[in-house]
Amino acid sequence: LGIDVKDGEQGGQAAQEVAPNVSLTVSTCRYSGSTVGRSVTVGYERLSGSGIGPMRDQIRRQFDQSCNQKERVSGLGDVACWGDAKHTRLTFLKGTTTVTVSVFQSVTDPDLAEPLKTVAQKAAGRLP
Repeated sequence: LGIDVKDGEQGGQAAQEVAPNVSLTVSTCRYSGSTVGRSVTVGYERLSGSGIGPMRDQIRRQFDQSCNQKERVSGLGDVACWGDAKHTRLTFLKGTTTVTVSVFQSVTDPDLAEPLKTVAQKAAGRLP
């Protein structure tokens, strides 16, 4: 993102059963920039368990629908889209995991679309 970042601060991780034999794990990590007023947050939500099989298609359809009115991003996970027109939030689905990469900036900076895509691609590469 054009700045050095400090080590990530885990924002917490929680898991709960959301359906028979299906667990949802949610986790976030925040990276503060060396420049005051800029940080990056990577969050993920992962569904897992023996009951997930029949839900895979439904998860994909729902995520795809959530991207209908948004700008799509190709080449990232199964489905990906920008969360806003300013390209400060990118969300993608890979399998049964949803990852959101967000940048906070207190000043107007150039378009961060490409750097955010790079961060998202690195996160996608670490998923099973």
